[in-house]
Amino acid sequence: MRAAVVGLGVEGKKATKSLLDNNWHVYATDLKTDIDLGDLEDLKLLSDNTFFYK
Repeated sequence: MRAAVVGLGVEGKKATKSLLDNNWHVYATDLKTDIDLGDLEDLKLLSDNTFFYK
């Protein structure tokens, strides 16, 4: 399954982590560019735009 998360505040990060833990393909984004993703360090994160091209 695929999902998009818009907004990486507390709830967006929780949603992203939960979806990834359940083997979803997730595209996550936020308007801010200085986002702390430290609490998602244990996940394999890619910073590219291949979500829509697979």
